[in-house]
Amino acid sequence: MKPYLTTGEAAELLGISRSTVSRKFDQGSLEGKKNPLTGERLISLKSVRELMERYDLPTKTDVAGRKTILVGTKDKRFLKSVEKALQSNGAVTIEHVPYGTDALVRCLREQIDLLIIDGELPDLPGAEVIKSLRRTQDAPTLKVLYRPSDQEHGTLQDLGADELLVKEERDEESLKAKVGTLLNLVEHGVAADAFTGADRRSSPRLRVNLPAIIEVFCREDAAARDLGRAVVKDISAGGACLEQMQVDGGRIPAGPFFMKLTVDDRQLKDWSAEAKVVRLQPDGSLVAGVRFTHLSDPNREKIESLLSDFQA
Repeated sequence: MKPYLTTGEAAELLGISRSTVSRKFDQGSLEGKKNPLTGERLISLKSVRELMERYDLPTKTDVAGRKTILVGTKDKRFLKSVEKALQSNGAVTIEHVPYGTDALVRCLREQIDLLIIDGELPDLPGAEVIKSLRRTQDAPTLKVLYRPSDQEHGTLQDLGADELLVKEERDEESLKAKVGTLLNLVEHGVAADAFTGADRRSSPRLRVNLPAIIEVFCREDAAARDLGRAVVKDISAGGACLEQMQVDGGRIPAGPFFMKLTVDDRQLKDWSAEAKVVRLQPDGSLVAGVRFTHLSDPNREKIESLLSDFQA
């Protein structure tokens, strides 16, 4: 959970107004700190909880662990698409601004976790907003998902974004996948869950030998992840078999666990998927069978292309 809350988050948690939160902060009833440049009040989560316990205050809603997503766009259809893609995820709060200047100020004054911003805005181009944010140290943990205009060309490094949402990836599943990856969310889509039972058995598998990076985590604490390595020995559009699995921390979770699987090989370039471990056994080394719980359309197409090349 975040150690500091915005006045809006603290107000929602306590069920009071922002002005009351600000007044209690100024009076010393709530502790925290101020942004030295903007003067924005940041309220200590610990002090909020102490105040609730002291006065036995009921909570309106628990927002302390949510990620805040700010969408900077004038495109109402795109905004609705973002809201629809993430509406089932209780781990995020979505806010909206129509101008680049507003996006810049909000990101500097408040604790925004992810900025989704358009290239075309009425006042300030999205690329300029990103450049301004990257020149300051006031938003060091901010992630940026950039939707460039059709006329824009450039790499992530040129634009300063963490991910691009190009024209071919503006469907809800791709958006959900990119947001989930940037914010380490788990419950952001289970499009591949349809691969169960007979579907998995009928999905053709290809024998491969692909080194992979794995991130192991429990659903209850998706933020706590252990890195490791494995070798993908066979793969299909529904799942994969991993061998020689090793976790850097040396421990596999005792309960049900999940993983993010990343491969960067000539056969599967810049490919990743989230998966549920459905089988785990020692066989000289640790062997795991996984079912993909989230596989974006572009990454599914890479597997299908690999299978087609082999069959041809």
